[in-house]
Amino acid sequence: MPFVEPPVTGETLRQRVKGLGNRLTVLYRFLFPAGVVSKVRSPFASGHTYEAAVPLTKKFRFVHEPVDGTTSTRFVGREIEMQSLAQRILFSKGGSFLVTGYRGVGKTSFVNQVVRTLELALPWAEGALGKTEIVDIYLNVARPVEPSEIMHHIIRRLRERLIEKDFYRLLDKKLREDLTLPYDRTSVNMARKLAESSERTFGFDEASIGSDWMKAAVKLGWSSKRSKTQNYEMSYLGCDDKAAEHDIIRISRQLADGGYSQPTPGWRRHGLIFWPREPQMVRLKIVFVFDELDKLEEFNPKGGKGKKPVIDEILGALKNLFTTSGVTFVFVAGKDLQERWLDDVGKGDSVYESVFSYDKYLPCLWSDVDPICNALLADSVTLPSYDKQVYEEFKKYLVFKGRGIPRRIIRTFNDFVGWNGEQPVLAFTRQAVRQIRFFAGLQEVLTTNEKLLFGESHEEVPGAQSDKRRLLPHRLDPAPVDVRVHVERRFERFQTTKCQDCAG
Repeated sequence: MPFVEPPVTGETLRQRVKGLGNRLTVLYRFLFPAGVVSKVRSPFASGHTYEAAVPLTKKFRFVHEPVDGTTSTRFVGREIEMQSLAQRILFSKGGSFLVTGYRGVGKTSFVNQVVRTLELALPWAEGALGKTEIVDIYLNVARPVEPSEIMHHIIRRLRERLIEKDFYRLLDKKLREDLTLPYDRTSVNMARKLAESSERTFGFDEASIGSDWMKAAVKLGWSSKRSKTQNYEMSYLGCDDKAAEHDIIRISRQLADGGYSQPTPGWRRHGLIFWPREPQMVRLKIVFVFDELDKLEEFNPKGGKGKKPVIDEILGALKNLFTTSGVTFVFVAGKDLQERWLDDVGKGDSVYESVFSYDKYLPCLWSDVDPICNALLADSVTLPSYDKQVYEEFKKYLVFKGRGIPRRIIRTFNDFVGWNGEQPVLAFTRQAVRQIRFFAGLQEVLTTNEKLLFGESHEEVPGAQSDKRRLLPHRLDPAPVDVRVHVERRFERFQTTKCQDCAG
């Protein structure tokens, strides 16, 4: 009886496909065996013996620059201040905002996160503001500049940023022309030189005319030489300061009121006729960030009466631009500018108060060491009791060494990071553990006797004066006698232990 193949059903087909998939999996594992990468030895093998180790997340990377949108998960703290400034900017029609604080306290990172919060809040605010897009522009002002230079930078960076974010081509033709003309005027003077030369020569030396019975010879020479050089120089018209300021204010207001129109999908009904929906106007929220203004303090005149600081001259000359253009200006400055602000406000005649509609002093992060460190630990890892104890003391050590400055905290944290194979870890030698324990104990003394050491804080700007006192090199001279004795005994005990280790 001949063999009759059963009909192919859906179940039979699925079984065949599954069997083929299993064979391909076996072949792949044979050709590409797992674990090949793990056989490579790390070139960073260390001969140190560590007393304690704390595993970090495998995504850990050293960060040496301000936190931006790509590393926003590393940003810790200041949630309330960040949301407050973002709301103020989002629902304001332009204005100037001042952010101050000590160097390394995280001012640039804070402003970066504020801009990021603005972009995330746009869908939520669309019902109140309409369709809006953020145009963020950063400009570092680390050297003295003239007010006219500031305006030229604003014009140029605005147009370049609009092109970069692909908004420029969507603008009205007239608005594009209005942006291009001041951009060209502020360009570097262009010069073109064209040299043209030509030389022509024509002639003949000798010619013979005649027959056998008459012959004449004529010798004639003629030559022509011409040389021409033309120089053309073209330069754009100079951009007057008042004209540039007027252009910026006019253009920025047009961008803020209605930057460009966006086609709206769908149809609208008018009686029995359906018409395409009207284009939707998209407003552009322009945010200029002037960073590194604390560097300008180094160029301020010293000892000379009547000489204004560099930043004061810029604010006085461009006050109208900073307050009426509809553009949001965020100034990132140092502690000196914040103190000068308070001093001028006390006098009753302050250029800062007339320019800045909002000011925010960023205090030091004295209580945020725990979230900074815990965010970098490996997930679901249970530490041995001794390693956990060392880690808790290490965080107190960071509080003492960092003094509330995130840059110092992160730099000190990075000093103890190493790689154990493919796993980044916090590694502590015996000597490091003893050093950590000493300064952790010292930090406990400072925390316990904080009121005795630094007194009560009654300040106009929260954190300003207390930071100044606590950022001193932890001088204990004005402290009570019992506090000084306690600290001195702990230090002597540490020195004795250290000498015994050296002798052993």
